[in-house]
Amino acid sequence: MTNNRHLALAGRLNQPGRPLLNIDELGSTFPEENVGLSVSPDAPAYILYTSGSTGRPKGVVQCHRNVLWDVREYTNTLYIRPDDRMTVLYSCSVNGAVRGIFGALLNGAALYPLDIKEEGLNGLADRLSREEITFYYSVPTVFRHFVGTLNGRERFPKLRVVRLGGERVLARDVESYRKHFPDECLLYTGHVRPRGQLSSRRAAADLRLGAPPPRARSASASAKVVPVVSGQKMYASSVMLCLAEWMLA
Repeated sequence: MTNNRHLALAGRLNQPGRPLLNIDELGSTFPEENVGLSVSPDAPAYILYTSGSTGRPKGVVQCHRNVLWDVREYTNTLYIRPDDRMTVLYSCSVNGAVRGIFGALLNGAALYPLDIKEEGLNGLADRLSREEITFYYSVPTVFRHFVGTLNGRERFPKLRVVRLGGERVLARDVESYRKHFPDECLLYTGHVRPRGQLSSRRAAADLRLGAPPPRARSASASAKVVPVVSGQKMYASSVMLCLAEWMLA
């Protein structure tokens, strides 16, 4: 599945005998009724590839059950609701975008995608204000570049969540959040969730790890996966882990 912009690349990547669907050529003649498909919770929902930072990228297969569980936890933690307006600053090939897409879709919220490679970050502040965005989500590096474009006069009265994930969050990110966003806005990361009244005296170079989500646990372990006081790797276990790794050779 592709569009006009990526049609040539998709043609080079596609294998002989497999159909290539260009969504820009579909038109508007398809029915809008529910197709009525019965999908097993354990059926694959999508495949995302890892960054490959530790070797060859791996295709991670997620099932529909895991998608629903993830969105439920995301929704209950951040109280996502139908009137939310959520940014999509990630590439759609990474988990951050998928969580945002399904988080909005399954809650009836609105998605506001922005291609920062094409549009840059200089106009993001105006867009957050003009579109009355309530939910900002990006990696910390993008957030740092974004707040670097602000002059302190910007106002984001509708923004209620700043979500950072995907890499290490630093104390200076918390200070930037406190400086530029309203006190009612919540800062949330995958490791810690400080609120607007967080004391700067508690800030350190890095933020401490928080607690694992419901129905999951983590531990510092040795290479033999035996819990130890301090190990080289962090292991996580849950009934909602990915199904498999795709097409590894």
